[in-house]
Amino acid sequence: MIFRYSTLLMLLLGSFFVYVGCDGTQREVIDAMRVDDPKLEMPGTPVSLVAFVNAPEGGEDAYLQWAASVSSVIQAAPHIKTIASYDNYYGESPHRLVMREFASPADVDAYIDLAETKAIQAELDQQAGSWVRHTFVLRSDSMNPPIPSPE
Repeated sequence: MIFRYSTLLMLLLGSFFVYVGCDGTQREVIDAMRVDDPKLEMPGTPVSLVAFVNAPEGGEDAYLQWAASVSSVIQAAPHIKTIASYDNYYGESPHRLVMREFASPADVDAYIDLAETKAIQAELDQQAGSWVRHTFVLRSDSMNPPIPSPE
């Protein structure tokens, strides 16, 4: 029990440090941390990668052109079930939310390991003012209708 709480605390602190600004290496280390929960490794557990992106100051048009130029590469990845991007309605930070949904944790890991994904991520470090990525597992407690528990 204590291990789970300490792991959760590490994840929360890690997310905070990513938000206040880290380089790509630190972001990848935090993404690699996992809560010791067997439900996370179930093959049919849907997972979402959510990226919050801020365009560089005065460079929003250039960022949007770059994003459009790489969208076909991202959409072609066989692991992605759905993808959507949203611009902030009020123009506030973060400027853009990009959601990629996957059928399983294994699909997320395979997607992250693709050379194309790594190349786009490296370019994103140069094209965006700042960005952060989080990984979420679908839970049934807030769904309408709720999905039955696998247990």
